[in-house]
Amino acid sequence: MSGLRIIVLCAIAVLGAVARTVEVASRSSVSRPSVGDQLRLKGLTALTGARPNSKGYREAERQVGAVTERFNTYPGTTLLHVLPGILVLTLGPFQFVASLRARFPALHRWTGRLLLMAAIPVGMSGLFFGVLVPYAGLSEALPSAIFGGIFLVAIAEAFRAIRRRDIRRHREWVLRLFALAMGVGTIRLVGVGLVALGEVEVPRIVGGSFWIGWLATLGTAELWIRATRRRPQPSQSLPNTM
Repeated sequence: MSGLRIIVLCAIAVLGAVARTVEVASRSSVSRPSVGDQLRLKGLTALTGARPNSKGYREAERQVGAVTERFNTYPGTTLLHVLPGILVLTLGPFQFVASLRARFPALHRWTGRLLLMAAIPVGMSGLFFGVLVPYAGLSEALPSAIFGGIFLVAIAEAFRAIRRRDIRRHREWVLRLFALAMGVGTIRLVGVGLVALGEVEVPRIVGGSFWIGWLATLGTAELWIRATRRRPQPSQSLPNTM
């Protein structure tokens, strides 16, 4: 995946996080939908062809409102998830810019520490929402537990590796961590694609988008890691095949 596509996926995830922050701060609800919820509803009903006041439209309205209500029920946990998440997705791409690492090594180290620290509440709160209070039941809880667990392992292994000055292993685990964070953008695109293909069952949309989105980004990161493990890091700013 090109650097531009990586930036686009990060931007999608960041915009979603910003919108969720605004909604939590304004305490939007089913009776008082936010601008973001109104846009989600318009997009969902446009893809499904549901007309206003139809059964499909009312069901889409209920689902959009219910998802927002879940986050509004736990505002503190939501902010612990989205605000550090914005930081991870913003700092992440710069960690792979070889010229910045070479020219400003101290900045690279400090932003790396900040990224790992920010990733901890992102992972923990993500497990809370995905495993303890999943909207789509087991179809959401299972991939959340698996990939959320890998995310936390990646944080710990990246920290352990850099403490041992094992740059290669540190780089590989940070790539896995960032791939999972960036996977949120892929998940959103896959979800839109599933709805466009006619899928209307929420558990299947959530489960399918979670599995496909995270497997795609993490799998691509693994391919990139294996392809570059035995040769010097490329000079380009971002991996070409993540």
